[in-house]
Amino acid sequence: MMSISESASWPYWIIIILLLTIGCALIIEVIYFIRVFFCVILARFIKRKIHILEKCAIGGICLTRDIDVMLSHMNNARYLRELDLARIDFYLRTGLYDEMRRNKGQIVLFNANVRFRRFIPIFGKFKISTKVLYWNDDNLFLEHKFIGANGMIHAIFLCQQMFVKCSGESILEALLKKGDPVLEKPEMPMEVLKFLELQDISRKSLSNSV
Repeated sequence: MMSISESASWPYWIIIILLLTIGCALIIEVIYFIRVFFCVILARFIKRKIHILEKCAIGGICLTRDIDVMLSHMNNARYLRELDLARIDFYLRTGLYDEMRRNKGQIVLFNANVRFRRFIPIFGKFKISTKVLYWNDDNLFLEHKFIGANGMIHAIFLCQQMFVKCSGESILEALLKKGDPVLEKPEMPMEVLKFLELQDISRKSLSNSV
């Protein structure tokens, strides 16, 4: 039978748990890591696998924690956070992540260009469409489109991912061979060419300013 002293100690445990929960929420963005966990589970075990040149889509919704100071639409910084989940989904479903692991390599975001066309309203649903534009031995170029429920493209991102400690050409060549029929590497599109030219101009400008 529980004594009076033991029953009186229970509220302290509840307070400690609450304080730890609040502390974790303040120090770590808990909801983000929960979303990453479920994103990995769905991409690994539920969603169908796709070819590296196939478009990949993941859904989302603008909640109150995503809005900006106007309290009406998604904060611009949130778009990049949503792209984290889109890339995780893409890497796992295409087999890119597993191929990099076999080559003991990594891939990180190196550069990004964005065009915002129309804001995503609070509680507005959207999907992020991801596709490969081009690659070389050092970089992978991805296009991400934020598409609203009505088909409106709200934003377009061109992201340059950099391969670390591995060869992008060999990894993508292995993934290309998994297609039926085997597909060829796409030609460099104009937007990637201009994107690289812009980086070169910026690089030279920074060099001259030193």
